[in-house]
Amino acid sequence: SLVNSTSVANPPYTASVSLQLAGAQPLFNFIVEQESLKPLTTAEFDKIRADYNTPAATAFLAKYSASDVVQVSIPGQSSALWSISPPSRSLLQSDVEGTFGLEMRFQWSVGRKPSSGLIAETVSYTNTSSLVAGSAERSTLFTVLNRTARSVVIPSLYPTFILAPANGQATPITQLQNGHYNDVSLSLERHSSRQDIEWWSLRQITPHVIAGSSNTTLELVIFSDRVASPQFSFLAGQGVIGLYLSLVLVVGQFLRLVFKNISHRIIFEDMPNPDRLHALCTNIFLVRESKRHELEERLVGQLFLTYRSPETLIELTRPDRSDKAKKD
Repeated sequence: SLVNSTSVANPPYTASVSLQLAGAQPLFNFIVEQESLKPLTTAEFDKIRADYNTPAATAFLAKYSASDVVQVSIPGQSSALWSISPPSRSLLQSDVEGTFGLEMRFQWSVGRKPSSGLIAETVSYTNTSSLVAGSAERSTLFTVLNRTARSVVIPSLYPTFILAPANGQATPITQLQNGHYNDVSLSLERHSSRQDIEWWSLRQITPHVIAGSSNTTLELVIFSDRVASPQFSFLAGQGVIGLYLSLVLVVGQFLRLVFKNISHRIIFEDMPNPDRLHALCTNIFLVRESKRHELEERLVGQLFLTYRSPETLIELTRPDRSDKAKKD
């Protein structure tokens, strides 16, 4: 909770979408950056709060602010030409006309600026729509590929609300009407003077959540998880368990330094009865004051020998028997 309260916004700086039918070449591709990713104003964010006021939506929106949300506007014209070979086109038409299942996959990717609080810089997700054999959408799609129709409506192709977490997949936000999926009109465009130049276009039929009306752009509203501020980035990267392990290791290392070689020092630092050694040091001081240097030399030598011999030191500092008897 401390990291969450000190986190900062890290909105997306790029987004891309791709539409693919079965295993054929992608029908639609587009990448947007900068001006196409517009941060929401406070009024626009409040509008989302008012429109989605269920308990689940309210609890979800309480974790975010307007600075965490961006509106992505994707132009409806694909950035790449549909350069499919005639044999592949014929095979695709046969697949659409067939009786087995056919899938249309709409993929989106969201990129954020590098940050230590992010585990994954780019997150993505693929929404799969099944086109049932004999359905109106599949029949119309066949006529579009046959150049006898202009467009086909694909229901619930992609969601408006997307969550871009620090790690994992950029999934639809189920708390906001299960992501608020959009119906889309898919068209095969042709050059006015060259019929061999083709590309696909998408038009969102479902009204935009922010603008309130549909237009030539596709609308995505991306909620991006906040990241830890630089002061707490280490905690966000390692988590509570990492912090706990780090604390245990630091305390353990400190205790190890404190008690390092204590078995070699305890004989000198924890003497049961240092009175005899204290008396010997006092005698050395007295003979030095009286300038009896030969006797001082012998006493100092005795002190050195006592400290050099653990057995002698233990025997010399052993508690007196009289003191032990008094305690008994």
